[in-house]
Amino acid sequence: MSKKYDALLFDMDGVLVDVNKSYRIAIQKTARYFMDREISSYEVDAIKQRVGMNNDWDATYALIGNKSIPYENVKDYFQKIYLGNGKKKGLIDKENLLISKGQLTKLRKKYKKMGIVTGRPQNEAIYVVNRFDLGRLFDVIITKDDTVREKPFADPIIKAIQIIQ
Repeated sequence: MSKKYDALLFDMDGVLVDVNKSYRIAIQKTARYFMDREISSYEVDAIKQRVGMNNDWDATYALIGNKSIPYENVKDYFQKIYLGNGKKKGLIDKENLLISKGQLTKLRKKYKKMGIVTGRPQNEAIYVVNRFDLGRLFDVIITKDDTVREKPFADPIIKAIQIIQ
């Protein structure tokens, strides 16, 4: 017997939140630092369209294409740009909602449950939810920290469904 679900799941990046001035710029700036050349938005778009490049750290590392540079160095530099470093605000604060809180509230009234399934680390996803005061609208938030395999595998979506059913 199949179950009917009355829920709506959102991805965060590019669906709920505009990342053009945050994650995309962090990829550009990090790659520029390690490659010592300008990186075009076309190059960033091209790498992000590749299968398996949902994770922006992985995409940045692949764009750099130099295996002699430790992955952790790329990730750490990226995070300083994205989250800030105490002296300078991070690009995360340049993100804006693509769907207004009012529209999300209307959707919440229509659907019994709503959730977010994102490839972001938990602290970053929660920061954005809190920044825009969206917490009460979502029953579940699944992040890259909640499953062994992240998107594009279905594990995060399956986990969200298991929680909200």
